[in-house]
Amino acid sequence: MAQYMPPGSAPQPKVLKTGSITVGTTAVQGPNVQVAPGREVSLYCPTSNTASVFVGDSTVSTTTGLEIEPGGGALVAVDNLNKLYFISTASGQTVKYAVEAMA
Repeated sequence: MAQYMPPGSAPQPKVLKTGSITVGTTAVQGPNVQVAPGREVSLYCPTSNTASVFVGDSTVSTTTGLEIEPGGGALVAVDNLNKLYFISTASGQTVKYAVEAMA
């Protein structure tokens, strides 16, 4: 869970990083992006996806992960995007991310 930090008490993010991750039937690790303190990673699956994407740790599966349906999204509190893993029941799925980063 993200910890509340009053305005001005945490280092301010330097940049908004965005990107996309191609997901298939084998788990893939998120990229190495350090999240600014007190911020969350925003995840979105485009409506063009044909299957849900599941998010979790390195043991993620389609039965244990947090499900994001096509057109759906999630906010996840981690300090680095590389702590998240993604898997789907179909190849060629996409997860888009946006994160306030320190560099």
